[in-house]
Amino acid sequence: MGFKPGNPGRPKGAISKYSRMVEETAGRLECDPFEILLKFAKGDWEALGYDSSVMIKESADGKSTFTDYTISPELRARCAEKACEYLYSKRKSIEHIQNNVLEGMTPEQKLEAMKQAVKHLEGEISDNRGGLSREVKDTGSK
Repeated sequence: MGFKPGNPGRPKGAISKYSRMVEETAGRLECDPFEILLKFAKGDWEALGYDSSVMIKESADGKSTFTDYTISPELRARCAEKACEYLYSKRKSIEHIQNNVLEGMTPEQKLEAMKQAVKHLEGEISDNRGGLSREVKDTGSK
């Protein structure tokens, strides 16, 4: 079934063929990548099949020396960061800069900037750079 004009496409929330294949493969292998990621973030070395929480090197004279953690703090931090991507939505770049655009402007300048933005959205101002018009930028520097 190809593209047809007027067809809205796959319904919202529907699972794609690729996503379904990935889920089926993970189920068949009895492997949940997110669960493994969380076990690394937690440092659960036993659940991951490691023999010890640390790596120890034995010298020729029989002395044991600590070399490193089986699951390093750096690896745990990276895994926790990756797990957050699945648990919390990322902020869009517009959310980060939105408050700074009008900062330092007088109320009159803010009103003018808002009017220019509305005109821009309605298509009355064509600005190829995608930013605010020159008039808005100039009023912010006064």
